[in-house]
Amino acid sequence: MEIAGKFDWDDIRYFLAVARHGSTIAAARELGVSQTTVARRLDGFERQLEVELFERAAGGYRLTDAGARAVPAAEAVEARMQQLASSFAQPTAEAGAPLRITTMELFARYVLLPAIDEVRGADADLSVELIIGDSLLDIAGGQVDLAFRGGPPPKDPDLVVRKIPVSDLWAFVAHPDYVRAHGLPRSLAELRDHRVVVAARADDFPAFAWALDLGVGVTEDPSVTTFPHQLALVMTGECVTLLPAPVGRLQPGLVTAFVPEERFPMEMWAVYHARTKTHAGLRPVMEAVTRQAERLRRITFDDPPLAVS
Repeated sequence: MEIAGKFDWDDIRYFLAVARHGSTIAAARELGVSQTTVARRLDGFERQLEVELFERAAGGYRLTDAGARAVPAAEAVEARMQQLASSFAQPTAEAGAPLRITTMELFARYVLLPAIDEVRGADADLSVELIIGDSLLDIAGGQVDLAFRGGPPPKDPDLVVRKIPVSDLWAFVAHPDYVRAHGLPRSLAELRDHRVVVAARADDFPAFAWALDLGVGVTEDPSVTTFPHQLALVMTGECVTLLPAPVGRLQPGLVTAFVPEERFPMEMWAVYHARTKTHAGLRPVMEAVTRQAERLRRITFDDPPLAVS
């Protein structure tokens, strides 16, 4: 297969856009072209490579194993091209300014803060200002430079949106004090014998709505409206709760009871204004966040629940 030296940079851009969004429509919106153009270029790229990069389905485009292996190399090419472009760019008045980032507390704790530590290990001069909370700050208006948000992506054409990989697995978890007093549920049926409480966010998180509809006595606590509140509640040892599975696995002091078969896809987006592209801290932070998020997404739950003495 003679393909070396024959790649078109646009083909790589189109491939990465579809890989990040899982959709030719969303990729087209990012790239500023038609959905037909994206699909046509992607088909041609696969024919050139003689490899299927995506599985096509009604729900969108899912990377094949070959496609997943190609992403790091494609991103390396992207980084080199952006470095080349930035070498021609004029320095801005904001050079040296801190990168202002906002996100929710749970994402900050398990993804963003480890990512910033990783970047600072290579660049001690990285300056970051963090605003942690659920408020949707105005990116276009300049309140922040970069936001990591859940839910549907913003549609402002001046904003750049990148999909962040997140796990679709959730888990029932408990504190060891609860396990010692009440045992550990190992199935949905056994939840009937336990106090199971979820946050009052069923409208925002399908996993909570599903749990409440199980008919096994799951309740929601109106005073618990955030994941940190939920963590604080379960850490008292008074109940079992339902959390994103990687959080349940990594949070010190929690025991994973079991991971249900149901999957609950969540969307997480990196959002920044086009003017932020020239900020020296943007790319390394984005790359580190993607690596940290992918690490969490790949955590496995094949091991049995931890023993509690």
